Amino acid sequence: MNKQSHFQSVSFHSAIAIGRFILASGILFGVSIVTIHAAGGPTSAYQQNMLFHPTQSVLKAESRGRVTIYDGLDNRQVERALDTQFGRIDNMMFIRTRHTLEDGTVEEYDDCD
Repeated sequence: MNKQSHFQSVSFHSAIAIGRFILASGILFGVSIVTIHAAGGPTSAYQQNMLFHPTQSVLKAESRGRVTIYDGLDNRQVERALDTQFGRIDNMMFIRTRHTLEDGTVEEYDDCD
């Protein structure tokens, strides 16, 4: 085997290894985001901050037509947003809103509000 074909073979195998590493990293990142979101952690706090205290760049993007999707918020937060952020309603979408019942149980819906 000459040096050039050996180099191409090593390069090909390195590319495969890098691809596998990127795939594994993506899977781990995805699982961690789902876990944090399910626990009502930082993702939920980030969404609440975006909803009630949008940055100038978010407002500018929304003025150009961007729709922000809020996932897994409590129905009371959604109602408050609809009352206090009236000018931004056309640029908001709420999915999997959690509804707290009188007995304290929480229902999660798969539809959009």
